[in-house]
Amino acid sequence: ISALSALFAVSCALLATGSFLFHASVTREMQWLDMVGTYAALVAVIARGAVAAFGVRPAVAIAAALVADLLFALFKWSIPGTVALPLLIVVASVPIVRMVRSGRRSARAALLPGLLMLLAVVFRQLDVAGVWCLPESRVYQGHALWHLLTAASLGAVFFFFENAPPEART
Repeated sequence: ISALSALFAVSCALLATGSFLFHASVTREMQWLDMVGTYAALVAVIARGAVAAFGVRPAVAIAAALVADLLFALFKWSIPGTVALPLLIVVASVPIVRMVRSGRRSARAALLPGLLMLLAVVFRQLDVAGVWCLPESRVYQGHALWHLLTAASLGAVFFFFENAPPEART
């Protein structure tokens, strides 16, 4: 397992733990952990993308990711999620676009993570609006679909980079 894969796995484990504990307790402390995990998973994807698309050395990408994770943890309450999350998603899309434009990955492969995220957001908004929300159901929860689809999107974007052919050396 590569160090970047380990970073991604640990970040996703932090996200899963934080999300579970937040939804179980609905406390400010666990909300902090949930969001710090969310940021960490996206930062790990960005680190992997920087290596795959721009040739950043893995050690440099990991060090930068850990610094970013620390800063997000320290300043979580100073940075609105409505700013941080879209910004991280835009930054994560830059190496995706570069990989497609360089011909190292197809546009079709790049669409999967985006479509999964778009579908996740649709389910989340339907749940928030109470349109597709069945709180009394033990089986169906719109918010749970949001979590499953965002997890699938994170995995798809990470493997988009992980399975990219190496950059041609000239």
